[in-house]
Amino acid sequence: MTTGLYYYNGKLYYGQYDERQVSGRISCKVIKSEYVMTDFEFDKEDFAVKLYDNHSFLEAEAPDLQACLSVAGMLATQTARPQNDIALKEKQLSVEAPKEFVLIYDMISDFDYFFSAQEHFIKPGELYIDKNVIPFYAKGGKPLAGLDLQSRRLAGYVKSEWTIEKGDVSFFRYCIEHILLIILEQQNIVRKGRLKGAPVSALNIERALEQKGTGKFHILKGLGIYGVAVLYDDNGTIAHVLSNGFYGDVYIGAKEQQGIDDILELFEGNINLAD
Repeated sequence: MTTGLYYYNGKLYYGQYDERQVSGRISCKVIKSEYVMTDFEFDKEDFAVKLYDNHSFLEAEAPDLQACLSVAGMLATQTARPQNDIALKEKQLSVEAPKEFVLIYDMISDFDYFFSAQEHFIKPGELYIDKNVIPFYAKGGKPLAGLDLQSRRLAGYVKSEWTIEKGDVSFFRYCIEHILLIILEQQNIVRKGRLKGAPVSALNIERALEQKGTGKFHILKGLGIYGVAVLYDDNGTIAHVLSNGFYGDVYIGAKEQQGIDDILELFEGNINLAD
């Protein structure tokens, strides 16, 4: 690990990062003072590193992870009562699990449905290590994703081999997105649709929604996945919105039809629901 200036989520930080995961650098003189999040003294001629999307967990990401887990926990509790019959297997592993892994499993282990969905997290009591990777997400008995213990990055399981793609999302973002999708799928009414019009052409769908206004809905802050925005309200309605500038999809879960209607109204007719 290296200690130095790094640029994350539009802000400048000073701390530890893995130098093998550096994708480029940015001049400190182009970063406005309100986006400098460190007291470390540096020269305006210095440079900060930028990291690949799939990077090991940063200290600067801790508030984002905590905020996302707090929202996910609230939505999960609204969807189903906690069931505490599962114990973390972290203490049984031959290596210490990273803190972000433990925090995520602390939250999802209160709810059985995270481990019984078609695509699901692997139960704490069934976690294992395969070639220095902890598989944690699976479908049909086959792993889909794992956490590489050496680099602390997300690993995908392809053709019976673990691979790490620099352009993939990071481990914690993968987990948060899939936690929310599983919660969404537990709702009484679940609908899929295709976006059209302005939401499709938005270069940053989250920022576009912020500028437009989301009414009763909140935008999940801290997810930080390009082209993805997650909306939720106080009644447990969740909408996962994907828009990459070429096409857009929306996945909605709600307790009652009113929640679906509220999302349709928010997008002003720019959603065609599938039959």
